[in-house]
Amino acid sequence: ENEFVAYNQIEKHMKSFLDNYRGKCLNLIYPFDRITPTLENICKEIYKNVEEYCNEVGTDLLKVEISDNFYEELNEIVK
Repeated sequence: ENEFVAYNQIEKHMKSFLDNYRGKCLNLIYPFDRITPTLENICKEIYKNVEEYCNEVGTDLLKVEISDNFYEELNEIVK
């Protein structure tokens, strides 16, 4: 049985998850108090969390892309 999962559900979950880290020293927050908060480790944590949520709502997460120059890329797109 296929059901549509509204993207905004996943987006709200992502925002809630990321709000836990916004404006805080990552080295003091689990799991980054035990592992180095490199871009790769941050991406893995995002993937694990969002994949778990997607499974709960009946959809699959295929990949997560993260970039250290996201705002530079965004500015190029907006121009």
